[in-house]
Amino acid sequence: GETLVVGDTSYAFADAIVASTKLFEAKGLSADLGGFVTVSGDFGFRKLGADLVAVATGVNVGITAGTAASVTLTGARLGLKSGNGATVIEVRDGTFAANVAGLASVTAAAVRVQYSNASGTAAAGETLVVGDTTYTFADAIAASTTMFEAKGLSADLGGFVTVSGDFGFRKLGADLV
Repeated sequence: GETLVVGDTSYAFADAIVASTKLFEAKGLSADLGGFVTVSGDFGFRKLGADLVAVATGVNVGITAGTAASVTLTGARLGLKSGNGATVIEVRDGTFAANVAGLASVTAAAVRVQYSNASGTAAAGETLVVGDTTYTFADAIAASTTMFEAKGLSADLGGFVTVSGDFGFRKLGADLV
């Protein structure tokens, strides 16, 4: 709670700040990038020394190509930590939809993507905090993991092939599951 005062103006720091910390947090962020990509949600980024942490909640991302194609992810959460050669990222809980006019339509009630490099790991229950925005890894993520999971997937490929169900793919090191 340190307070700075200049003349009649003052500012009280809500939290202590560790030396060399760089932090940016945006609640209710909404951006339109060139009319074809939209991003919104609550985002937090923190850099301390060589370590970077990013967290986000209520993430909505949309990419459109006129009426011909669109891809959206709504209501997702994101956690990323990177430093000293180790990187882990997880995006989960979002609803996914993709449509290519006359060719394909794909939806999923919930998606999850995980990635870690050869040195990156996350423990189950590990929480990343940036300001008021937090992210908790529900499951452990081992080094060298690449994973994609879709629950409630429904795909129609040109009216010729339909696929539905829960799907998951994981590559751990050289093993594909």
